Amino acid sequence: MDEEAKPDAAPFRLPDPAMVSRTMTDIAERSQRVVSEWLKRQSEQAPQLDPLNIGSAFLEMTARLVANPAVKGVVFTGSTEAARSINKTLARRPIVPLIAETGGQNVMMVDSSALPEQLVNDALTSAFDSAGQRCSALRVLALQEDIADHVLPMLKEAMVELRVGDPALLSTDVGPVITEEAQKRLLDHIAAMRAKGRTVTQAAAPAGLFVPPTIIEIQSIAELPGEVFGPVMHVLRYPRENLDRVVREANATGFGLTFGVHSRIDETIDRATDLNAAGNQYVNRTVIGAVVGVQPFGGHGLSGTGPKAGGPLYVRRLLSKAPPRALDGLTRELPGPVGERNTYRVRPKGTILCVATDPSDLQAQVEAVRATGNRATQEIDDPHIAAALFAGRPDELLALSQHMAERDGPIVPVHTAPYRVESLVDEVSQSVNTAAAGGNASLMTLG
Repeated sequence: MDEEAKPDAAPFRLPDPAMVSRTMTDIAERSQRVVSEWLKRQSEQAPQLDPLNIGSAFLEMTARLVANPAVKGVVFTGSTEAARSINKTLARRPIVPLIAETGGQNVMMVDSSALPEQLVNDALTSAFDSAGQRCSALRVLALQEDIADHVLPMLKEAMVELRVGDPALLSTDVGPVITEEAQKRLLDHIAAMRAKGRTVTQAAAPAGLFVPPTIIEIQSIAELPGEVFGPVMHVLRYPRENLDRVVREANATGFGLTFGVHSRIDETIDRATDLNAAGNQYVNRTVIGAVVGVQPFGGHGLSGTGPKAGGPLYVRRLLSKAPPRALDGLTRELPGPVGERNTYRVRPKGTILCVATDPSDLQAQVEAVRATGNRATQEIDDPHIAAALFAGRPDELLALSQHMAERDGPIVPVHTAPYRVESLVDEVSQSVNTAAAGGNASLMTLG
């Protein structure tokens, strides 16, 4: 346990009477085929069991758990839609902590200084590992137009060599997607993009619940209908002077989970990562495979609520009472393998709603907001609200929580006094492959 994570002398109390972790996950609903196959391999009696009934029973049970007053917190991993549904249920009673980690419209920016061979390997792994069914998987590869004609053929030729098939075989590179519904949704998207005149390149795939690894050339991130959850990589060409615009397009999707940069120019790396809103940033490496404690994982906006799994603030979110914590000292370099530099920092959330009937309470809220570098607003329908601070009657608190839960877009957590400063910041983990830029110069100082 690191120094900052040690229990403080100040008293705190764990939630009572119950804390349910990963209370409800829509993965269960869509994993009936996996459950069925597992059961068949485990027991001769298993084929008699109906995985549909198993999934339905689980959903009913978890829905009741979320609504049960004994449940004092929910930790969720799954779709943005399911997280919003859980949040609406929890908003019907006094504040219940919700940690939600959802999806991402994950982008990798590539400039002309990138190493093509390494880029191709990292992009293919990021997009097609686990058949693209990771929340962190690469969805859009943005290639500087100066190298696109050289890199894109390499990427396509490498992709068509991927072997699609049974994931139980070591020779398989890409397995099936999770359901017929997911397969249809992906194939419909590919067909729609082809109908729009976009160039589509695909690898071979056998019959069954497979979607062939696919590259679709697009002109703008805004063309995409949302997160395309599967083995589909969209490739976008951009001129050097439009790098900032492409990063802002990525931010405009509302997602903020993973983001990658392939470049050997420090100025480009700094500019892109500073502009991007993602919670996990990767430089000259894949955008998947975060290691807890090395790259604390989790995003912002439509990608989740935070705090990050494996980060210093995670457990505190599950405490009903916690000692005060200053933000200074949170920025740190994290342990990791040689050839990689991993850092952790926090930055302001943005716009914070302040709601209080007493002027002194309102002043305390505004001071907390400004002290953390955020912007305070009293406009309840401001579209940019990232969190809310409340002081007032219990019935007013419930009304505010339900109003926030009904908003479109990201989940907006509501906090009451005493206000924890960590609730007003977003966490950012950055992992840099130092070997790709010529090595880690700090190693030369060891002696």
